Amino acid sequence: RASRPSPTPSGCAGSSCRAPRTQPRGGMAELLSGLVGDDEEARMIKEANGEDVACDRGRCTWRALGRPAALASAAVVLVLAGALSLRPLRADDVREAPRDLMDAFEVPDPSLQCDGQGRPDTPEPFMHLSFLMMAMNRMPHADIWLDFLIGAPPGSWAFYLHCKNATSCAEGLEESGLRGVVTLVPSVYSAWCEDLVSPMLQLLKYALRPQAKDFRDVRSKFIFLSAEHLPIKPFRVMRYVLGRHPDATDFCAYPSKQWVTAREDNTTLQITGSQWIILSRMDAETLSKALPEPRESENISVSPVEGLRPSDFKGWFCIDEMVPFSQIFGLFHADRGANESTFKLGIGNVTYPADYEQGCCRSWVWVQAAMPSPERYIESRAWASGTADILLRLLSVQDSSVRGPATHVDPDGGGGEIVYVIEKLGPQGVRILRNSPFLFARKFDHNASLPGYAATMFS
Repeated sequence: RASRPSPTPSGCAGSSCRAPRTQPRGGMAELLSGLVGDDEEARMIKEANGEDVACDRGRCTWRALGRPAALASAAVVLVLAGALSLRPLRADDVREAPRDLMDAFEVPDPSLQCDGQGRPDTPEPFMHLSFLMMAMNRMPHADIWLDFLIGAPPGSWAFYLHCKNATSCAEGLEESGLRGVVTLVPSVYSAWCEDLVSPMLQLLKYALRPQAKDFRDVRSKFIFLSAEHLPIKPFRVMRYVLGRHPDATDFCAYPSKQWVTAREDNTTLQITGSQWIILSRMDAETLSKALPEPRESENISVSPVEGLRPSDFKGWFCIDEMVPFSQIFGLFHADRGANESTFKLGIGNVTYPADYEQGCCRSWVWVQAAMPSPERYIESRAWASGTADILLRLLSVQDSSVRGPATHVDPDGGGGEIVYVIEKLGPQGVRILRNSPFLFARKFDHNASLPGYAATMFS
């Protein structure tokens, strides 16, 4: 570790961080051809992905090469992301899906999920990325994060860390060589489910702080992560993907049966979703300004939205899964009958009711609230943006170990969640995640065995 160069966080200023913007390419074929740089390779990709896809209002049934392939949905996004080191998609990549899944399943159309509808759509090849991580007492797998950041151009990123135990985290950063690479922010109140919005706001406050004003004119993304997250794409691929729609915000909304309803009005709902969101600069600033300053020893008092506070909604929920979306985009009103659809600027249409995840899901994670039959539950969620397929494949390969369902319990006794935990990844397991459409994966055990992870994942 001492012999390799240290990654360089944000250091450039203003226009020096940018290059002239290019106009979007015209059409899927031209984009694919430009990515792989060869007509024959582009033909292979289109043959694997383009001819057997039927879409209707953002829902697609995917088949590939005439055979069952749960990976087909992943393959389209994968190619667009420039993953697999920009090599052409091979038939074997598409045919590796488990044969016990259904012949074809519906997933949200990836071309509609992450395109920031309604906002300027000029790609930004020099997007600035701010990584905002929440941890308890240390940042595990520091060597992997170092390898990831070493591949990043100087000035293209910043990394902020909030810890419940700041002293322990500071010692860990010193020991791992991340001091000066990762900025440890002062700790504020943090409690699982009750209030993880406060540390999110604290991280945003420092990422947007006045001394970062040189980056005001640079288009940026703000990426929320946990200590159990790891990147599963090289930095250059991640930057390219997020730069394709630089003003989009990526929310991964839960199926509508998990949304919460106002106590006094059954047609007013809060959209809930994963807290592992990626905000555009404008939405990061909106969220930061909408909520009060986080406090060191008290939970946050959430500002009302349309006159309603979280306590005005019924049901069980974690505020970090509902507050960010509603503070930026408002509430959902389902008062005109079934199959309501509301356009949210920067996200696109959000539909109610919907038995599938909506929006743009950037982190692979498998969480469930109950487990009467884990296997049946997995199969029932095969539509979930390829999430179930990836879990089934990880469980099937011999060189990897995924424990679950395991109960993650808040150390303070405040609750828990049923989640699958990655304890070991061999070459096959690493490749499954690397070839997926996601940018990050969770939940990695702090002591997970990950030999050769960086060499494969970031090549």
